[in-house]
Amino acid sequence: MKSKDFAVFILSHGRADTISTYRALRDSGYTGRTYVVIDNEDDQEDLYRQKFGDDIIQFDKRDYLEKTDLGDLDTDRRIGVFARNFIQDEAKRLGYKFHLQLDDDVHGFGYRFVQDGRLRCVKCNHLDEVFEGMVQMMEETPITSLSFGLS
Repeated sequence: MKSKDFAVFILSHGRADTISTYRALRDSGYTGRTYVVIDNEDDQEDLYRQKFGDDIIQFDKRDYLEKTDLGDLDTDRRIGVFARNFIQDEAKRLGYKFHLQLDDDVHGFGYRFVQDGRLRCVKCNHLDEVFEGMVQMMEETPITSLSFGLS
């Protein structure tokens, strides 16, 4: 990945042994910076650090509980919004102009299209180019957010 302004952040909690997204990114041709984001309430911290070393970023969930208004009096601490809000701040702090947030259970990346009236899927093996195109489009247009369809 050429762009130093881009990184991928994978949200995880309690699944250090089953993160498929990390491998799926590499298997699909992504060579850029990847972080696995965990919170301070995850009892698998040591296992994450064993497996992913310097790619682990941990945040204090209490800080984001206080900063996040869910519009609900019964706050479920297990939801991902706290990590997603942290990543917005952390990406900026680390100097990334662009970032992608993914859950920890992505198994692959592909293109879907209709051919002869049937839905087809072809594996993507050049994610660096896809993400470079995404960054270029965001630099050249007024959009501030872009999403990929995941299934």
